[in-house]
Parts: sequence; C-alpha cells; structure tokens
Amino acid sequence: MEVNIRHPELLPLFATALAIEVAHLRWILLTQWNCKSCGTRHLDCACKPAWMRMLL
Repeated sequence: MEVNIRHPELLPLFATALAIEVAHLRWILLTQWNCKSCGTRHLDCACKPAWMRMLL
C-alpha cells in the first residue's frame, strides 16, 4: 500500500514557522546571553566586529 501525501499549501506554513523560530532564537541570543570578552549582553556589546553585529 503506497501513500502519497502532497500538501503544497503547508510549505508556506512551515517556512513561516521556521522564520519565526529563527527570530526567536536570535532574540534570546541578543537579550539573554552575555559576551565572553566584556561580560555585557550581546545587544549592548561594542567589542564585536561590525559584520557580526549586523548578523546578530
């Protein structure tokens, strides 16, 4: 018995859920974790290079 499940309308839902989770993990990293170098939150840290601050 072969089962083919095709639900193309679910792809945008899963993509949206993935994007929301990535944004949530970024928010946790910026607000809850501290920099190893200076000890401040990543959001307030000034010792990171400019390209890394743009990624975070």
